[in-house]
Amino acid sequence: MELDETARDCAIREVREETGLLARGVTPFGIYTRLGEAGPNQFGHTYQHITIACRVDGYTGELCRVTDETTDAAWYPADALPEGRTGSVDRTLADLAAFELEGRFAFE
Repeated sequence: MELDETARDCAIREVREETGLLARGVTPFGIYTRLGEAGPNQFGHTYQHITIACRVDGYTGELCRVTDETTDAAWYPADALPEGRTGSVDRTLADLAAFELEGRFAFE
């Protein structure tokens, strides 16, 4: 997140940077604190990461396969995701499904 940037604007910017798509809107469905991953950065400051997961509610543009932040972006059916993904991807997708079915917001 950049200084003087709202969480909504940050999410929309990140979608653009990582996919080339312009999100028309986003809906948050989870906030995660990555416990056990805190550690010093190159300047010696220690941070605990907090992730806000958002559903993209419509977009314009074409998906860019390669950006400064991605190497092979693509659309996949939910039952045919590529191997080698982190466990957080599966967890986030399960939380999105729960949010859409039950309105349950993931918060930890």
